[in-house]
Amino acid sequence: MPMQASHVQLLSGSTLLLTTVLLLWRCYLLAMAVRSLRAQCERARQDERRRIAADIHDDLGQNLLTLKLDLATLRRQPVRADQAAHLERMSAHIDVTSRSLRAIINGLHPVALEQGLRCAVERQLHEFARANGIEFNLEDTCYHSDGAGPAEATVLRVLQESLSNIARHAQASEVRIALARDENQLSLTVHDNGVGMPDGPVRRGLGLMGMERRVADAGGWLALASTPGHGTALTVAVPNARGFAQHQACQ
Repeated sequence: MPMQASHVQLLSGSTLLLTTVLLLWRCYLLAMAVRSLRAQCERARQDERRRIAADIHDDLGQNLLTLKLDLATLRRQPVRADQAAHLERMSAHIDVTSRSLRAIINGLHPVALEQGLRCAVERQLHEFARANGIEFNLEDTCYHSDGAGPAEATVLRVLQESLSNIARHAQASEVRIALARDENQLSLTVHDNGVGMPDGPVRRGLGLMGMERRVADAGGWLALASTPGHGTALTVAVPNARGFAQHQACQ
């Protein structure tokens, strides 16, 4: 009888272990499926934003250009002083509207990305340095083709938000940026030499939460490390087109 009880206990323990392993495996598969679905949604959202941006540019942008040309023709005609002033105000309004339209288009889909991620990053860094007087160092190992897909858009948006946070809070004099790509993912590290973050749990403001959501929607991950007095380092990695396809195949 004691031997039978021992066998029963061993069998029960093995069954419990197997059940636990199966549950963990199902949880892992479910998490991967959710991650894959979020990445698909982000790709669809980026494609839709690109389409809307193109439609706005081709339709409203061309209409504004036509108005500008027609107005220029009117301004070359002999008119009264009050009419000339009115035409000048109309021209100024068109210029303001054109700038607003470009900002909307860039918000939907960064125009700079059409020339490649490296070009967009360099442009962003030069504007950041000029506006804030903070030096930068860019390390780029993006040796594969430089596209303008969801991964690139996500990385550029994270860089923009990171630089904005550094300008407002870090009190830094230098920022180091590492941009890398392999067959499966695109990664970005932004490291400043500022005051760092205080000890304790990280305070997640709207900017950080927005970056986390954006990266998660792209199927990637975000890590933040900081030491008081020694700056902050933010690293993100998102699957690129090939990595996303391989991830889908594994499902």
